[in-house]
Amino acid sequence: MNQPYFCLQNVSYAYPDGTKAIQNITITIPQNAKIAVVGKNGSGKSTFFQLLMGLIKPTSGQLLFQNEKVQYSKKALKALRQQIGIVFQNADNQLFAGTVKQDIAIGPSNLGWSYEKVEETTAKAIALTQLEPLQYRPIHFLSGGQKKRVSIAGVYAMEPNLLLLDEPTGGLDNYFTTQMLGYLRQLENNERTFLLSTHDIQLAYEWADLFIVFDEGQIAYFGDAQGLFNNDDLLASAHLDKPLLFEIANLLLKKGYSLSQHEYPKTKNELITQFQKLNIL
Repeated sequence: MNQPYFCLQNVSYAYPDGTKAIQNITITIPQNAKIAVVGKNGSGKSTFFQLLMGLIKPTSGQLLFQNEKVQYSKKALKALRQQIGIVFQNADNQLFAGTVKQDIAIGPSNLGWSYEKVEETTAKAIALTQLEPLQYRPIHFLSGGQKKRVSIAGVYAMEPNLLLLDEPTGGLDNYFTTQMLGYLRQLENNERTFLLSTHDIQLAYEWADLFIVFDEGQIAYFGDAQGLFNNDDLLASAHLDKPLLFEIANLLLKKGYSLSQHEYPKTKNELITQFQKLNIL
């Protein structure tokens, strides 16, 4: 059985002013999972990501990475961050170099890889995110959507096992949001885990295998879509809406149509397929 990436055991974090951002959370982050991290503003999602990156230390409790207690020396944190990549909500906080290619190459170069390997992984990342025509363009000439693609490429070039994505589609239109999900799907393998923080519940429902719901600094739920979106009290407390396609699936069940948990449509095309299968169309 694969080791989990993170185990948090009764972890709390309070800011210097006394604000309790995370309160006594216990959770295991497995390998090979797509996890949506959702909840209202100020519920603890960003603090959770900072804890996983080692940017802040728990006030109390224990944080394990691959069954080893996280250490906070410069050397230990560098080793941790070689395995974890983060895509920030604001791409401008992540892009520093002059051109697209130079920026994507920064991360691999900092890992001490050979010139050949840096060139190889940079080229793969550029190809994945379809940035070939832009690779020599100055960063400040890019649109918001193009900057998002560069930030994802820069993280991918470092070949992390765990990707943290903080509102990666924030500010993008539907076309670029769909593109972004396509890039993420290409990054999937049998080991890599994704944690994606988002307020777009439709996107989360389409993409995620599992959901972590934060509410008032605590984890109110960790599990699949059915358990979450059938819990009206939890949704109200966490200020979450039900995805439209989930509601349509439940309406079909109420109308007497047979629909298993694995047949719930997550996309428009899957809904049309279900309608055809049930002879609704």
